[in-house]
Amino acid sequence: MGSRDRIAAFAKATEVYAETLEDPDLANVYWGKSLGLWQAIAILGPSDSTRPVASPATVAAQGW
Repeated sequence: MGSRDRIAAFAKATEVYAETLEDPDLANVYWGKSLGLWQAIAILGPSDSTRPVASPATVAAQGW
């Protein structure tokens, strides 16, 4: 299990825990933590399907 998978599992567990809390303020804190973890995954480990795709020829033609 890679670090991306561990972060995703922790984010999901945090969501599940937030859903069980009766105190709405505390639940919001855990929802915020979960959203932060999902955002970290998006920033640090974008999947191949979310990465921009450019062929080497396109990159060379545009001078990238």
